[in-house]
Amino acid sequence: ILQLILIPFGFYVVDKIEYENKTLNRWDMNLTHIFKYLSKYFNKDSLIFDVGSHKGELLYFFKQLFPTSRVYCFEPQLDIFKTLIKFIKTKKYKNVVCENIGLDKFDGTKYFYSLNNTTQSTFLKVKDHKEKIKNTTDCKVVKGDNYCILKNIDSIDILKINVQGLELDVIMGFEKYLSTS
Repeated sequence: ILQLILIPFGFYVVDKIEYENKTLNRWDMNLTHIFKYLSKYFNKDSLIFDVGSHKGELLYFFKQLFPTSRVYCFEPQLDIFKTLIKFIKTKKYKNVVCENIGLDKFDGTKYFYSLNNTTQSTFLKVKDHKEKIKNTTDCKVVKGDNYCILKNIDSIDILKINVQGLELDVIMGFEKYLSTS
């Protein structure tokens, strides 16, 4: 029941076993319902933050729904970030800003764990990664509030976050920004 209530608002609930087994498939999340909801309540000129952009899978859908939108993509994995940039150039998307940083609840640097399955790479140190860690790198992280101030961003229409368990840290980085909106 909870899942049915939350889907129209862009939330997808998984149980602990599904998450730990990494059996979650992002395309099983009823994206059709989510995008139907977004297109109903937001306009084509929306400002979108895509936190955890990966290779641009959801950027593609955002640009289909909102072709003249301004999208800020955040992807800390350098090799994946380069793939994202190529994707944007191939699609000739306009009004897309890409940042090779993470958003967090503080400004600084943080270890990033790149896994063989790049969709599971994370800032979260998990004791027992079922995926093999390819490498660990220092990565710049920025508070969402500070990023918005730096870029003169007054409001965000859509904040999409997919950061492998650290979603709350990203939201906490928008503490001042969200409390005044």
